[in-house]
Amino acid sequence: FAGKPRPTLAVLPEGVTINYLARLENPTPYINFMPPELVLFGEPNIVAAFDAHPPDVILLVHKNTSEYGLPWFGRDYAQALWKWLGEHYQPAALFGDQPLQPGSRFGIGVLVRK
Repeated sequence: FAGKPRPTLAVLPEGVTINYLARLENPTPYINFMPPELVLFGEPNIVAAFDAHPPDVILLVHKNTSEYGLPWFGRDYAQALWKWLGEHYQPAALFGDQPLQPGSRFGIGVLVRK
């Protein structure tokens, strides 16, 4: 992250508290990426915000969202955002289980820009 005083961070599908505790800014105007927010703000708008101001680091935090009828970010909803992430980011670290996978336990995946 040369040339930047602090990296930027987005936590998906939710986890803005991590931004607060780490004192790292999310450069997009969106803080939650759960099914209601994708419907409310529109997934194309969210993808456009990431494209215009991509975070330096993405944390993928394990979260089953079955209460919305769509259990898994990137599989059951947010496929366009997931695709965009795959095109622009690469895995850098994994803490715990692989997040966002049926049957896995809690984990956090760290992605950095390619």
